[in-house]
Amino acid sequence: MTPVRLLAALGLLATGCLYIDPINQHPDIMSVTRQCPVDPGSFLPCDPEFQDLHRGDAVAVAATYHDPDGNDHQVSYHWQLFACSADGSCDSGAAVDSTDATPTLTIPKARALTGGPVQMVHLNLDLFDDRGARDSALRSVIINDGPSLGVHVEPTSQTMGGPIAVFATYGDPDGEAADVGLVWSATPPDGVATYMLADRMVIQNPDDPAHLTAGKTFVASIAGDWQVTVTATDASGKQTVKSVAIAVLPDRPPCIAQWQPIAAPDGTALPISAPTLFQVPLVDDDLDPYPAMPGQPLLGATAFAWSILRPGATVRQPLVGATGNSVALDPSAFTPGDIVELRVEIADRTHTPVTCDDGDAVCPVSPATCIQRQTWRVETR
Repeated sequence: MTPVRLLAALGLLATGCLYIDPINQHPDIMSVTRQCPVDPGSFLPCDPEFQDLHRGDAVAVAATYHDPDGNDHQVSYHWQLFACSADGSCDSGAAVDSTDATPTLTIPKARALTGGPVQMVHLNLDLFDDRGARDSALRSVIINDGPSLGVHVEPTSQTMGGPIAVFATYGDPDGEAADVGLVWSATPPDGVATYMLADRMVIQNPDDPAHLTAGKTFVASIAGDWQVTVTATDASGKQTVKSVAIAVLPDRPPCIAQWQPIAAPDGTALPISAPTLFQVPLVDDDLDPYPAMPGQPLLGATAFAWSILRPGATVRQPLVGATGNSVALDPSAFTPGDIVELRVEIADRTHTPVTCDDGDAVCPVSPATCIQRQTWRVETR
């Protein structure tokens, strides 16, 4: 083989064994968001897009990303938070520095350089893959100078005429929560309906001394979409306003939820041979339940009306004085084999008449599972 051919063959051999490392693509950061707490006891505002941040807030952050040619679980993080003024000038050093995947960063109250209040923050993330390629993201957020404020409604009944619990949790990043004043108001659906906002006792959270919670009992005079608004003003006159929407429902009719003893099927009778207590131990109603709820002056109790259809009678006789939830029937007061009908009807504060035919053993309303009348047909023995 000639020297030229030998060199060419060696060149081809060398080319066939050559390994070229592919270009490493950097990871792609798709979003940087605030992580809102799942704690149901936290009522201060939290938004994934960093809305309504205050000095002193502890902010949990996270990033979504993808490494196109690597393992998404083998990335490393470098978070930095820079304190700035409203004009965009910032401290040269980071106020907070973290390499955690989802760190909680506390917004500083004052700039290190000037001592002035922090009015803006720059949140920077450098994300590295396992071979050192980097992507960066920057979020700039304006800081709210006013009081921190969150408004929420207790998840209970929201019925016209009934007590609706509304709470405001507030603080002041520049001072004391106790120096913040609150003004409450409500906007009715028709613009003119009356309402009540009365103070209610609130137990403060000992684990959060920087914030206080105030409560009101809200009572709406009409059904519809209401809005309760709270204005918080700090000692410097700066304000934060928050509102909560409340869909107030009409007062629904009461429902017999339990009765004892069982009622016999249509066309049959329940045999009794000893004194028997007929009762309604439970009535479901938003404003006038049974048993009544103690310590709730705006709530009432169910009204009961009992009647009896004696053997051979064609008209039911009201049981005068039987206004409780139970009546005892003694079969010895009748002849063995007598058929007696004992009936109870319930009403709430509206005292809406029961409109079913007298011959109907029960009287349902909407929904059909809600009944306001129960009739026991018994046979004495």
